[in-house]
Amino acid sequence: MQELADAVRAQLEEKEKQKYSAVKALSFKCQLVAGTNYGIKVDTADENFLHLWVSKSLPHENRPLVLAA
Repeated sequence: MQELADAVRAQLEEKEKQKYSAVKALSFKCQLVAGTNYGIKVDTADENFLHLWVSKSLPHENRPLVLAA
């Protein structure tokens, strides 16, 4: 899950208009639909926790990861 958190970090920082010194994945859950949706709880190293929702498309669609919320 850390790989997914790292992959959407730039999207997160752009969306929140804030730079994070760290984004450490702590836990996750996933939902299989037409692709996979991941809920990832991350620690931003400044005593804040964020819940990210990341969508990963099916392999044949060849789309980038999307930070949904």
